[in-house]
Amino acid sequence: VNAAVHFTFMDMVMSPVNIALLNSVFRIATILILAPFISKIEKLVFFLIKDTDEDNEEQADFDLLEERFLDYPPLAISQSQMAVNGMAKNARKNLMRAFELLTDFSDSKFNKIQEKENMIDKYEDKLGTYLMQLSMHDMTPEQAKQTSKFLHTISDFERLGDHAVNISRVAQELHEKSRTFSESATYELNVLEKALVEIVDLTVNSFVDEDLETAAKVEPLRELIGILCNDLKLRHIKRLRNGQCDLNTGFAFNDLLTNYERIAAHCSNVAVAILELDSSNFDIHEYTKSVRKLKDETYLTAFEEYEKKYDINGYQPEALQKRRIARRIRTTRNLPERRKTKTRKKIKRNKSLSILYKKGIAHKELFLFCIYYPYVQYRNVLSVRILAKINPNGRAATISIAAANQEADVERFIVPRL
Repeated sequence: VNAAVHFTFMDMVMSPVNIALLNSVFRIATILILAPFISKIEKLVFFLIKDTDEDNEEQADFDLLEERFLDYPPLAISQSQMAVNGMAKNARKNLMRAFELLTDFSDSKFNKIQEKENMIDKYEDKLGTYLMQLSMHDMTPEQAKQTSKFLHTISDFERLGDHAVNISRVAQELHEKSRTFSESATYELNVLEKALVEIVDLTVNSFVDEDLETAAKVEPLRELIGILCNDLKLRHIKRLRNGQCDLNTGFAFNDLLTNYERIAAHCSNVAVAILELDSSNFDIHEYTKSVRKLKDETYLTAFEEYEKKYDINGYQPEALQKRRIARRIRTTRNLPERRKTKTRKKIKRNKSLSILYKKGIAHKELFLFCIYYPYVQYRNVLSVRILAKINPNGRAATISIAAANQEADVERFIVPRL
């Protein structure tokens, strides 16, 4: 422009005052020109640089760890606690993503888990460095204990993130090779995953809220999850022998159970750390030994509730259910009213049936005299061996039952129909 117009002020020598004045005029003019377009510019920036609320929260957690707070331990501990809480919540979210990936796999979800695992590792690195620097400053015994708790728990939360990655890789392998578990195995894993979701929720919530009562509920559930994992491994071995699952699927199933069991163990470690902070004389190993051996009433009550809630024996194939319903309907329609099932407790004396029994040392004998029917149909509720002999005239039958449980009472047997 100056080459065409030749501004006269371009040849002037600028003094410091003139430079400051020109700079101020330029900035004010820029603001006046761009002010109407501020909202548009903001939208353009958000479109070009896409950050989610979750990403902003994670960055905010890192911003809490400022070195200038290290000279004030109470403030630094408070900032560290908020950052560890954010780490715990992110580890929980990543585990939930991994569980969802087993039933609904997608590459975007898989990559999301890997990205968040890197973020969780960054949490551990920054928090570990910050807490180590903090531990070098003068602190009260209570502050030192809380700092030690954070140092222990961040490693457990980081391991939860690692197990989320392991689960996602198992899901990826199953998806790529188009492998699926059997119906019974899928049912058992779903029950176990629900238990894991609860123990992770209990752990994170008790840590964030510093709730000792909730933390005490973790150990009974951890023990149940360990028992379920061992039981599921044995059940899967039986399915492999029966040909219901192949060997490659069995490896994936076993990998999942191993990760699930370790997740519960890390949750237990965090809960123990919370309880440790509340007690002045607390030993982690002594606590875990005593709580698992003594098992007070509160522990047993919680364990029984979890045992009922997460029962893996409730699975019944749909085809089997339909067959049972059809058989029940057919039996009800064909039999007369007088031939319906009766329990032994309800039968004291019947005109068409006299039951006499004598108790042997290794077996029980029942003598059934059938007046109207030439055959006997017998079913029991125990695991027994049944030997039946019918007289040639069809009027009487002798049934010998070798009981699996020698202390079983014959009154518990059920005679459904004659």
